[in-house]
Amino acid sequence: MTKVHNASFYAEPIFDTPGWYSLGWSAEDGGTDKVLVTLRTAKPSTYAHWPIQPSSCRPLPEKAEGAVKQLQVSSPDASLTPVVIDLDQDESITAAAKLVEERFGALDILINNAGINRSPDPNATLRESYRAVFETNVFGVAVMTATFLPLLRASKYHDRRIVNVTSGLGQIGIAYSPTSEYGAKIWELPVYRSSKSAVNMITAVDAVRLEKENILAVHAAPGFCRTNFGGGQGVKSAEEGARPIVRAATEGSPEELFGKLVDDENTLVEFGW
Repeated sequence: MTKVHNASFYAEPIFDTPGWYSLGWSAEDGGTDKVLVTLRTAKPSTYAHWPIQPSSCRPLPEKAEGAVKQLQVSSPDASLTPVVIDLDQDESITAAAKLVEERFGALDILINNAGINRSPDPNATLRESYRAVFETNVFGVAVMTATFLPLLRASKYHDRRIVNVTSGLGQIGIAYSPTSEYGAKIWELPVYRSSKSAVNMITAVDAVRLEKENILAVHAAPGFCRTNFGGGQGVKSAEEGARPIVRAATEGSPEELFGKLVDDENTLVEFGW
């Protein structure tokens, strides 16, 4: 197991640290050494049942440095570099790509994990709610991938990947299911569901168009985790939820993973509609 496995496996900073930033790390023991992960995003919210952590009031670079320190406790030999990115702003994404290019020259793996499940404004109209969620979850993913793709192409790593974190809630068949615990009868969430459906299509098209370049685009679903993203609810820990993302980024062959969903039950699922 390489240091990149170790660094990414400690998932609380990845899933549960509020703020608009991403984190890259490197390994020196033969594994990939240039990975960028967009962290779980928590926009300021005034929902009474959606408490803001005190740490979210700190400046973003300070929070990013705090996440790095937490990760380095578990992976002291890893080299980690925080990069602040606002996924809603193309200029911010472009600046981050320039920083990565200047400092590292290339990128081996991109993990698009950051996202929101509702507008931070409790008084948002329906249109505003859709726009806020799609701005981050869909447009942010599309622009991140397009902007960092030249750096992935520049990489000499043998197993370059783009991992887009999705959800079973984004699958239309599951929404229709009368028996699934994630069916629309139990969880309506049309705004969030549709944003993940869009991410699934982005991933599928990228997988097909980049296959000839030996760059794998893969779906990963962490499941319902107990993090700030879900208001502290969930059926598994953040660390458990990180496992399929780590697996999607580092395990299996492109042939095995093409068109598959790496899910939270330690299985590969043929991706359906």
